[in-house]
Amino acid sequence: KGLGELISSTSYVDNVLELSIPKNGLAGIIRFTSQLRKFRFDLAIDLLTRSDWISAFILALARASCKAGYDVGLRSFFLNFRVRPFNETKYEVENVLDIVRTISGEPVDTSPLLPVETRAQEFIGERFKGWGISDGGLLIGIHPGAAKLYMQKKAWPPEKFSQLADILVEKYKAGVFLTGSPEEVDLCQSIVQRMKRKAVIVAGKINITQLVALVSNLCLFISNHSGPLQIAVALDVPTVVI
Repeated sequence: KGLGELISSTSYVDNVLELSIPKNGLAGIIRFTSQLRKFRFDLAIDLLTRSDWISAFILALARASCKAGYDVGLRSFFLNFRVRPFNETKYEVENVLDIVRTISGEPVDTSPLLPVETRAQEFIGERFKGWGISDGGLLIGIHPGAAKLYMQKKAWPPEKFSQLADILVEKYKAGVFLTGSPEEVDLCQSIVQRMKRKAVIVAGKINITQLVALVSNLCLFISNHSGPLQIAVALDVPTVVI
């Protein structure tokens, strides 16, 4: 839920249907599966890695001829193609591609591909002027948040990000951006408050297509394990994962 705008901007996606299970409940699931059935899919792929079975059950109700996903918990009961349990020591993109390899039996092109919307790029270009960012400067993004609870426990502490950001500004004259969701604004502010130098907080101020445009202009992206990290990888931006 929430990535529809980004996904629909790609040329190889025909349609996007979004479901919020906590918000819509059982009635929402039933309506959603009714929508899916109309497409009469030949193949449905479940990319979730949790041990709960809701998403795999939805694919089963959608009556796709072939259903693929991870062999985890009860969800494997609803799948035709099962991939070995999710390997947390392997890069996440490679785990996803394991499903594709299992289905096709062929090598997979891993070249990164994520389009940048023209309007979003223009928006960020205008924001650069307001932020006092000059063309050709060293631009570095920092994402101090973490997507999942078990990753949050392993996340780097705010004071470390503050120290790192100061070094990047002082030693390399970099323009530093702190990215995050609206819920992570306080975290970003706590980092900037500890800094001796200035950094730009974009957390909660830009949408996901604008985030893609921002990241596409960066020379480096530093992050805990997070969604924006995957965006940087898809844009072929050099990354450092903490």
